[in-house]
Amino acid sequence: MTGSKITFYIVRHGKTLFNKFKRMQGYCDSPLTQDGIDTAKDLAFGLKDIEFSAAYASTSERAIDTAEIILGNREVKLITDKDLKEMFFGDIEGERGE
Repeated sequence: MTGSKITFYIVRHGKTLFNKFKRMQGYCDSPLTQDGIDTAKDLAFGLKDIEFSAAYASTSERAIDTAEIILGNREVKLITDKDLKEMFFGDIEGERGE
C-alpha cells in the first residue's frame, strides 16, 4: 500500500446536560445542550470539505447526535458500536463530580 494514507478524525461529543451540571457521565446518557449542538454544527462546518469513507460512534445518544450533526446530509453510514462507549463509573454515575 505504498502511498496510501488513512486519516482519523477523533471527535468528542458536544456539551451535555450532565456536563453543564458537573455530573459524572460514562454509560449514563444525557442529551446535548444547545451549546453542544452549536459546537457540533461549527465542527461540521470546519470539516465540510473533508471526504469521509466511514463514520463510527458509540451507542450513546450524545455521541450519535454529535456524529449525525457533523455528517449532515453526506452519504456516509454512521456505524455505532457499544464497545466505543465511555467507561462505566458504577455508583457514581450521575453524581456531582467537581
